[in-house]
Amino acid sequence: MGNAINATLPRPPEAILAEARKRVEDNGGKLMGNAAAGTFVVRGVHGNYQIKGKELTVIVMEKPFYMPMVLVESIVRTQLKDICMPMQA
Repeated sequence: MGNAINATLPRPPEAILAEARKRVEDNGGKLMGNAAAGTFVVRGVHGNYQIKGKELTVIVMEKPFYMPMVLVESIVRTQLKDICMPMQA
């Protein structure tokens, strides 16, 4: 559904994943997976992630109909920015 959102991991994937899991759960969602790949659902947004080396890719697969994709992607990018340094496009 959405475009890939990429980030470079400044720390080990396990540390990033632990912080991401806490943020998702604090917002009433679930993050399932490991330091290689997984899925998440939070506030009606469903997606998956994949980590290869230091590169993280997040893809939003489903969102509430009333939320524009650009808004969902902006929220994901903002959360990632707090944890990771964005990659240059």
